[in-house]
Amino acid sequence: MISGFLISFTGSMFAESALPALIAVGVLPVVSLTLFRTAGMVLDMGTPLAMRFLARFSPGRLLQTCELIDIALCLTALALITALDVPIAAVIIVYLLATTILPLVVDVAEELYIAQVSMASEDAAVRYNAAISSSTALLGFVIAQPLGAFIAEQSVVLLLIANTALSAVALTARTISNRMLPTTPFEQTESGRDRNRQRISLRQKAVFAFSLGTISPIISGSLALANGIIGGYVVIWAASSGSNLLAQTGIGLLCVGLGAAIGPLTARHAIRRIEYSTAMITAAAILLASLTIALIAATALPSHSTATTSLTWLALLGAAFARSAAMVLYASARQARLKGPTLLSAIGTSRSFSAAGTLTGVWLGLTLAVADHPALGLTLAALVIAAMLLFMTLRKGDTPIPSTQPLSP
Repeated sequence: MISGFLISFTGSMFAESALPALIAVGVLPVVSLTLFRTAGMVLDMGTPLAMRFLARFSPGRLLQTCELIDIALCLTALALITALDVPIAAVIIVYLLATTILPLVVDVAEELYIAQVSMASEDAAVRYNAAISSSTALLGFVIAQPLGAFIAEQSVVLLLIANTALSAVALTARTISNRMLPTTPFEQTESGRDRNRQRISLRQKAVFAFSLGTISPIISGSLALANGIIGGYVVIWAASSGSNLLAQTGIGLLCVGLGAAIGPLTARHAIRRIEYSTAMITAAAILLASLTIALIAATALPSHSTATTSLTWLALLGAAFARSAAMVLYASARQARLKGPTLLSAIGTSRSFSAAGTLTGVWLGLTLAVADHPALGLTLAALVIAAMLLFMTLRKGDTPIPSTQPLSP
């Protein structure tokens, strides 16, 4: 299952890297990247509605279907470019928009898959999530995106062929995995009583979100909001103070990538030694400390100095480390401690909160000009994490204990 995900992820990163590459060479406008990412986040906000449909199918089958759809779309794009001579830019835009829904389906299906095969063990869930999160961080920052951008600048056709081949390999891996560990649908009953129960008010949704303690969807929303506010903006600000913009940007992205890769592995070891809520609170405290260090660098030190840049890179490494560790712990505990309709509702609400937080944070970061003056953005991000830390501390006792039975519907 993990190999299938990583192969598929690499192919997706190859395809997505075509967009910034085409922007860099002037084929597409910069706004196309913002619009594409916004479309993806808007779709993620509708996850609770999508869950009602996706829960009817086996997670393993859903993953296989996504690979088949991607292969079909890649082959169609190749035919349009090579046989019908349709402009490459138009084909890539249509292809990326057509595949925007696939990450949502894949992410939900992967989480439901892990929930079933982990047999309600937090350690097993953490192992799966840590391996996936750490590997995707390395693949995304170090291998897939740079290589994909290079291939796209040489030949978009070659990029599509590579994505098709990787999707075919991923389909094979997912098929073998699904035969070895078959999964069943998380079907919800269609009785009139349960249908009425699904029509809950915003107040009831808020009560549900607060009731889960340190596995509340509020956690994912807060992490996404803070990350969206600072995002790549702080990297741009810190890099602009150096003598070599490209080299400094590379160092900043490397720090973020390393933190995102190491965090999940640390979470895997931490959950074996300390209780989940304590681990989450510790990760949140490290994240708050990292944001505070970045704020000090932005306000108390000279703006164009080696010390400022170095301290900022250290802070970003710590922030990426803590955030990635927290996300792995959060997803793993949710998969191991919830089941049935409660798990489906938690996944849908969490993804919706996360997408809304990211979308809000990205535009806030842009509005506050964090890339030029990061102090206000860092302060706001720190306040968000401080509030999340307070919430987790107060609601620590409300977190459900691990289930002792497999998470089957």
